[in-house]
Amino acid sequence: MFFGDPPTAFANLARSLRSGGRIAFLAWQDLAVNDWAMVPALAALQHVPLPELDDTTQTQAFSLADPDHTTALLHQAGFTDIVLDPVTAPLWLGASVNDAVRYLQHADLAHTLFTAIPEDTAAAGWAAVTDALRPHAGDEGVELPGAAWLITGRTPS
Repeated sequence: MFFGDPPTAFANLARSLRSGGRIAFLAWQDLAVNDWAMVPALAALQHVPLPELDDTTQTQAFSLADPDHTTALLHQAGFTDIVLDPVTAPLWLGASVNDAVRYLQHADLAHTLFTAIPEDTAAAGWAAVTDALRPHAGDEGVELPGAAWLITGRTPS
């Protein structure tokens, strides 16, 4: 998901595998189906302005969310038998709400939402995130649903 040049990176991986070799990895599905990101983002957006999103935003954590794009990328790299299976599971964000907020403050999404805004606006945004995470805190910590693709493929035999 974080390759600077995905076509080259996946082509290098394909060349590195032996004939019939297998690749398997997880990549996030679309942001909209990942509550671990959407719950805090929607809370923050009650206070912080919606940033301008462009193509560089998608080069981050959700860059492989589109199944057609990812399949084409892997085919172009030399993989065959490409399958994207949906996987959903709780994502642990931290041992407590404060721990989860500290984690989120270092995430790419926080950088996108909280860059170049006044300090009081940012504080109100983080307070809203904290409040939004409270209902998701339990004995095991803060968990929210996450949706990923289990992506597999092979090199030609």
